[in-house]
Formats: sequence, structure tokens, C-alpha cells
Amino acid sequence: MNKTYDTTYLKKTTDFLLNLKATSFFMLDLESGNLVLDLGCGNGSDVLELARLMPDVQVIGLDKDPELLEVARKNLASTTINNASFIEGDVYTLPFNENSINAIRVERVFQHLEQPEKAMEEIKRVLSIEGNLVIVETDWSTLNLYSGDIEIENKVVAFLTGKFIKNGYAAKKIMNYFIDFKYKKIQLQVITITLNDFAAASNLIRLNEVLSAMIDQNYLSLDEKEAWLKKLNYIADAKCFVVTLNMVLISGKK
Repeated sequence: MNKTYDTTYLKKTTDFLLNLKATSFFMLDLESGNLVLDLGCGNGSDVLELARLMPDVQVIGLDKDPELLEVARKNLASTTINNASFIEGDVYTLPFNENSINAIRVERVFQHLEQPEKAMEEIKRVLSIEGNLVIVETDWSTLNLYSGDIEIENKVVAFLTGKFIKNGYAAKKIMNYFIDFKYKKIQLQVITITLNDFAAASNLIRLNEVLSAMIDQNYLSLDEKEAWLKKLNYIADAKCFVVTLNMVLISGKK
């Protein structure tokens, strides 16, 4: 995985995804003594929260980014938690034996993968028999900003999903992964996030980066960008700004 998020982005998105994360923890269906792996753990906030909620399980956070792992370890050191740890690794070559992990959680990782099927192979290899896999993904194609400008908004959503994000349609493909890799007792939930804060929404979808990339690649003109942002700011100033986006949670047993 290439580096995609910094610690500021992860912290801000964590704050308004708390209910979603709690649901994903529940879907892991953990038992005392279980070993849990959080793939693409970033700054470790989810690992620490899960370890705090379940002190009788061991939680490992794995990420490829050493800078994020440094932050995660510092965060761990500032707590009294003794059932969490962090390791550097790659989702395509997991440093674990076959059938050694009782439950695996993967949040907003597949959208960045060039070889999602290879990642699924590795996940299934290390997951124990009857172990639970929970994947959380953003369905970027469901993004709605209710700006009134359908043409520009559709352009932005199409570019974000199809060009800007490496595997932007991952949320729509994940059910196939669970079926193809023969997971049992598959469950799917869709949670709609609603944001009324323009700054928070812009951070979530990295709006300025997306619009700049669209201009650079001739998908949008500078005049179109400025006119659309002016409209969004007007809506925000009028206290009627709304953004909605679907998050998909899928679980299954090996």
C-alpha cells in the first residue's frame, strides 16, 4: 500500500466514524483469548480502542507506513494498555503462520489496493478456521453534496471514484471477494454518514486535492471549480450544507 493518509486526516475521520467503528468491533464476534489483527492500522487509534474494550484479547495492528506506526507506538506508550502491539508489514505478505489469527479487521484499505484478490488470499491464509473477517469500506460512488449543480457534482464523484482513488469501487466489489473466497455466514450492513460541516466534509473527501487533480487532468476548468466552491460556501454560510456518503461493512467466517 502506498502512503495515503497523514495522522491529521486519520484523527479527524476517526472522530465522526465512532459508531461505525463500534459496529465493526461487534461484528468481529470476539471471545476471550482471541488474537485479533487490524490491517492498515494507521495511527493505531482503533487498535487501542479495541484493546481497551476487550482486555482479554490480544490486538495486533499492522501497517506499512513506519511514520504512522511510530505515532501508534507513542500513543500506546501513553496508556496502561498491555494487550496491544504494532508491527510493520504488507497486506500482500502477512508475517503470520497459516490459521494463526482468530479475527481480522480491515477498514478503508481495499480502496487503495492494486491487487485486492492477492490481499484476500493472504488474509484467508492467516485467518483461523471459523475465524471472522470484517471489512469496512467507503462507497465513494454514493457521495452526495446536494450542491444543485448536478453536472459538476457528477463529474467530481466520477473522478473521485474512478480516477483519484486507486480502487474507488472497492465497496461494490467486496461481496464478490467474500463469495469467491468461500466465506460463510456473510453479513452486510450499510451505514450512511451525514455531515453538515463543510470543513469536515472537505477533509473527508479531500476536496481541494480532488479538484486540483481534476484541473490538472483537464476534467474541470478553473472557472468551474471556483464557481462550484462559491456555491458550496454560500450553502454552508446559509447553514443548510449537507453531505451524505455510504459506508459498507461486510463480515464472514472462514
